[in-house]
Amino acid sequence: METRFRAADERVARKLHVRAGERVIFIRRLLQVGNEPAFYHRGYLVNDPYRPVIEAELEVTDLKGLFQGSGSSLIKHGDLYLESTMLDDEEIQLLKLKKPAVGMLLEHIFYDFHDNPVSWGWFVCASTRLRLHTRVGIEHLHGIRDERIR
Repeated sequence: METRFRAADERVARKLHVRAGERVIFIRRLLQVGNEPAFYHRGYLVNDPYRPVIEAELEVTDLKGLFQGSGSSLIKHGDLYLESTMLDDEEIQLLKLKKPAVGMLLEHIFYDFHDNPVSWGWFVCASTRLRLHTRVGIEHLHGIRDERIR
């Protein structure tokens, strides 16, 4: 939808470890599943003309790359935060939802191999679109499944 330079406000500067007012790259896009809007993504990237950070961001944050850990070799690791949120008018319109709408917000911040933040952003979607599955505890003991734990 949009890619442009923007002056970092205080929040963006804090997340990306740049000075407020410094030029960063802003990306805004709508990801679809089939012909239906699924995720609205906004992100900020450190402006480094010597690194293809936009390409790296697009590879990692295509969701498949984000969750499988595939994508660019420019990104060493990242942090993800998931929370519920009330969607604003723009998000409701782009995602074709009815007001009021509760959604899920998946915030991400990615770091380079020097542990410097290179991108920060978030996806929003309908609350029915995103589901978290995780496994905790001990599942296998020395290759033998312990049925008492299950």
